[in-house]
Amino acid sequence: MIYTLTEQEVWAANDWVERKLRVKDTHDIRDKKFDRNNTSQGVSLIGIMGEIAGCRALRTEPNLQVMIGGDDGRDCKAFGLSWQIKTSGLRALIFNSAGDFVADAALLVRHLADKHSVADDPTFEIIGGVSRKRFLRTHFLHDYGYGERLVLNADDLTPLDKMLSGGVR
Repeated sequence: MIYTLTEQEVWAANDWVERKLRVKDTHDIRDKKFDRNNTSQGVSLIGIMGEIAGCRALRTEPNLQVMIGGDDGRDCKAFGLSWQIKTSGLRALIFNSAGDFVADAALLVRHLADKHSVADDPTFEIIGGVSRKRFLRTHFLHDYGYGERLVLNADDLTPLDKMLSGGVR
């Protein structure tokens, strides 16, 4: 499924990033970004836009509250489950560690535009999801140049249409 954010959603995403950066500056919070080729603002914008697209695909509302120290990792609730929306330019669901997968399930969203122009072309592919239990049982390790990460390829995720009709596995 392809989802393009509306003008209002792009505005909300930019507003969220600005509020997040102000909170970080005010409280001297250090950034933990992992993309050497993008700014903190750019990484945050792609992430929140992916969350908005993913939540819309799951037929629920995104949480656009900014919290000191960030949220608990659960991005939304849908179908009786808590969800983490993971946005990437890759067709792979990636977690830094097993402890970072805190929700019941995760949804992979891929941004289709160049990461430096995502605000001009806010188009995302909703790839699919997986339960935490299945992810932890079937992932593999891969080093993208900054340490090993837990990975599951897109082909091993449950496609969105199957999730919407029969649940996530």
